[in-house]
This record gives sequence, structure tokens and C-alpha cells, in this order.
Amino acid sequence: MSSDSLLSDNDIVTVHPSFGTGWEITVNQIEQQLCMQLKVFGLKLPAKLEIPYSWVVAVDTIARELRWSIAGGRSRYDILARLKGGSTVEITTVSDADSASEIQRKLRHRFGLQEIH
Repeated sequence: MSSDSLLSDNDIVTVHPSFGTGWEITVNQIEQQLCMQLKVFGLKLPAKLEIPYSWVVAVDTIARELRWSIAGGRSRYDILARLKGGSTVEITTVSDADSASEIQRKLRHRFGLQEIH
């Protein structure tokens, strides 16, 4: 997924799935909700989920090492929103720790969550 748009200050930010297949995530500041739309090869399917910001209790980053990497030590960082009730939603994956930290900070601000220092 492309996450560059999550670093912008736009009111509506969309992260498109890789290769047009997967969950398209929209962070909508105007309607105060996180929307998930299932897509297959760019076509919208009827599966859609709208999550109010008030259901988001935390934004976390999980680092995972890529085992198949020839260079070794390459990591990916999953940005997750934890919801009331314990569910999680993967918002995006990035390859840079600094980008992951900045996206996490911006999403916490958007969702009205406290900064963790």
C-alpha cells in the first residue's frame, strides 16, 4: 500500500491497496471516520466497513523482519489502529522507521489520541 498520502494534512486521505487488490483505507477527518472498502483488481466489492474515530483507542507500529531478504535485516513496519473490544485494523505498511513514526504521530493526532513520549 502507498502511504505517502498519510503524511499530508488533507481532510480526506486514501491508502490504495497494492496491485488494486485488498482493503482501501480512507481516513476522513470531515466525517470523523475510518472507512475500509474491499477491492479486487481496482473494482469495488460490496464489503465496506465504516469505523468512527471514537472506536479507535490506540495507533501502534509493529516491526517485522523480512526473512526472504537477501541483504538480511530488512524490516517492514505495519501501522495498526486498535479498536474498542480489542480488534485491530492494518492501515498501511512502510519500509522506513522514520516514516512509520511520523504516520503514527499524525494518525494519533487525527484520531484525537494522546501522544506517547
